Amino acid sequence: MARRKSTSLKSSRASIDAFRPEAYAFLREGLERAVCDEHGEPSKEWNILLRWLNKRGVRPDEFPEHFRLGLLPPRIARIAEKLGGESALESRHVSGAALCRALRDLAVDKWGLMASTVLRRWGIRSTRDFGEMVFTLVEADLLQKRHEDRIEDFDDVYDFEATFDRAYQIQPPARLP
Repeated sequence: MARRKSTSLKSSRASIDAFRPEAYAFLREGLERAVCDEHGEPSKEWNILLRWLNKRGVRPDEFPEHFRLGLLPPRIARIAEKLGGESALESRHVSGAALCRALRDLAVDKWGLMASTVLRRWGIRSTRDFGEMVFTLVEADLLQKRHEDRIEDFDDVYDFEATFDRAYQIQPPARLP
């Protein structure tokens, strides 16, 4: 298999340092939310496949070749076949816009009126910043992307000021009986 040139975290250090470590934890949480919003909760089989990949150190970009060459144990191969064969790992992909919307909803749920303050403190000032974080992780081989995914997919998905500052409304409590 022709391996992609791996970019270490060290060589991506300047990009990673542009955002606080908490921002990457938030991104991971938002990614999980986006995937669940778009595809539903992961199945038992999906979780078994991911645990096997993690335990064996098989990267997602290596999985299709492992599948094609029959390098998977029979049980894992059956699960992979059920989930879509060599493209099984692509079945839970989300777009940049879907990720941005999930991150917006997560920020509002977690911090309410403080969402923009928290995100700005972490260096995040636009949806493009979410894309910068994602593509930094892609370059470091910590996330995968599809061929058609572009950093521009994250441009202007929504306006931070309008979304977090002007549009936020406090919901009145429900009336007591």
